[in-house]
Order: sequence, then structure tokens, then C-alpha cells
Amino acid sequence: MGSIPGVPDPEVPAKARTRVFTAAYKARVLEEYDRLDKAGKGAYPRREGLYTSLVSAWRQRRDRGARQGLARPAGRAVADSRDGEIRGLQTRVERLEAELAKARDVIGIQGKFSALWGQLAADGAVGGGGPRRDRLGRAGQCAGGRAGRGRGDRGVGAAGRGAGGLPGGAAPGHPLPPAPRLAPAGTPAGPGV
Repeated sequence: MGSIPGVPDPEVPAKARTRVFTAAYKARVLEEYDRLDKAGKGAYPRREGLYTSLVSAWRQRRDRGARQGLARPAGRAVADSRDGEIRGLQTRVERLEAELAKARDVIGIQGKFSALWGQLAADGAVGGGGPRRDRLGRAGQCAGGRAGRGRGDRGVGAAGRGAGGLPGGAAPGHPLPPAPRLAPAGTPAGPGV
């Protein structure tokens, strides 16, 4: 279909375009608007395609700051890019301070635990501090209660038997043999060296 001459196209654009007014245009509109009578003040904004509220806002800005106020665009002020970066850094600092507080708490608890463990070891309440005890809590020698021979050593030599006279060197009630003793650092290892 062709368009009819003299009739505007009813098609509306898909995206509305925001009108931008220069400071010179705003000043010219305000000059003309101020010279008009009451009837003319109603018709002039319609003829220019403006709202009267927009003309009033321009007038207030002109009264407040002359040309400087007219040059300022309407709408929100442009945000400084550094503001977002500052907010991000503040969030990061808060998170790191919380992690630091947790780490300090853990270190404090570890220190208290270490001190308590050392005190218990000194008092003999933790392994190695006092005489060995059997499963019933009696102090004395390991396993059989007799020196040199453990349970089950009935006339057989101690060959192949470890602590407590049990095969493999396991103590009674313990499934694993004792850990081997290591030579201190800096000393040669091995028998007879």
C-alpha cells in the first residue's frame, strides 16, 4: 500500500527516541514563552511539542543557575565508576576481616589445647608419663606381669616374640606392633654404626 499525500504515517517506531534539547534551544523557548500572554503560553508548548511541566523545570533551573543549569541534562547524575570499585573493595575487606577473626579464634583454641595437653602429659594423665597399666588399670610390667616372659611362653624361647611375648611384637589389646625407634637427626642410622 502506498501512503496518501498529506496524511501522516500511523506507524509507530519500535523504539522511542529520547529528545535532547540544547542549552541554546531551552533559552530561546524560555524567552519566547515569557513574552507571551496567558492564551499564548498554553498554545506555544503544544506547537513546539513540549510539556508545560518541562518548560517550568527549565525556568526553575534558569533562575537557579542561568546557563550552567540549562546545560545540565535531565535525569540521574552519571555515577562515578570508582564508586562501584570502592563498594567491591569494602565488601572484600569485610569478608577478609571475618576470615581473619575466625583464624585468630582457631589459633587461640589451638594454643589452649596445646597448653592443656602439655599439662596433662606433665601430670602423667596422657601416654608415656607414668608406669604402664594393663586393661584393668593395674600398674606394673607389660602383658604377663613377669619380667622376661609373657603369657604363652611355656618353655619356648622368646625368639619371634615381641613386647609382651605376643607374635609380631604387638602388645595385648593393641592390634599393631609398636612403632620402630628412629635415630635422632644428624646421627648415623643402623645397628653398630
